[in-house]
Amino acid sequence: MHILIGVILVLLFPFLLAIVAGAWVSYWVVLACSILAYGAFLALRHAIMRYWSIAADIQSAAVEQSRADNKESFVESTSCLTGNGQSNPFEGNSNPSKVARRLTACGACGEGIERYSIYCPKCGKDPRIKS
Repeated sequence: MHILIGVILVLLFPFLLAIVAGAWVSYWVVLACSILAYGAFLALRHAIMRYWSIAADIQSAAVEQSRADNKESFVESTSCLTGNGQSNPFEGNSNPSKVARRLTACGACGEGIERYSIYCPKCGKDPRIKS
């Protein structure tokens, strides 16, 4: 009986050893591939997040530029109010039709304000009410 077990172990041991060694190698190969795949995922995620961050920065810069352009055009259109101290917003401007479309005189103090303003920034009253 012992001889039979010895023969079986001698004949089967190399096969069992090959199976165990193959399982051990395949475990490490799968582990290494998993680590590489996770690293690739993190690199791709980082690249996408960086792209979105750059795109958001570009978009916010464009919005800020648009706001600055709008502010410049508003300041240019209302330059007669701050530049020469006139109370009439329609005098002294090179393009009065542009200002006339956007500005009106306050009913309370006569200050030039935007046409559909709810209150006058100078006197704080309702510009539609004449005093």
